[in-house]
Amino acid sequence: MLPSLVLLGLAFSLAYGALTIAATDGVPDEEQGLAGGLLNVSLQFGAAFGLAIATAVNVAATGDGGSPGALLEGYRAALVVPVTATVLGVAITAIGLAPRRPLNRRSPRVASGGGMSPPGIPADGMAGASPRARGCSA
Repeated sequence: MLPSLVLLGLAFSLAYGALTIAATDGVPDEEQGLAGGLLNVSLQFGAAFGLAIATAVNVAATGDGGSPGALLEGYRAALVVPVTATVLGVAITAIGLAPRRPLNRRSPRVASGGGMSPPGIPADGMAGASPRARGCSA
């Protein structure tokens, strides 16, 4: 049991720093504390929720029998919860990290040579000009 606890402690200590950096990357400086707090609350709530589900599964699988065999079956059933959560988390992360195809959008060109212009801007680029200033007779 000691090797697994040491490995778990190492994994948490290595993951928390990287996770905090990844979660707060791109957040404005004045909101860094909020982002870090939201991350920590999410981790604490997730751990408590996962433990509650694993305990409920353990109690349900153990049933009324207090024999060592029933307890072992309850523990085995309860261990399915974190394994399932881990597999689900890895799948969601893999989908989120998958490379995305860039959108094939043409950049709008504002030119008088027949290029496309963004909505609301005339092709000659004189967006704020009156029709008379643009040379239109109206």
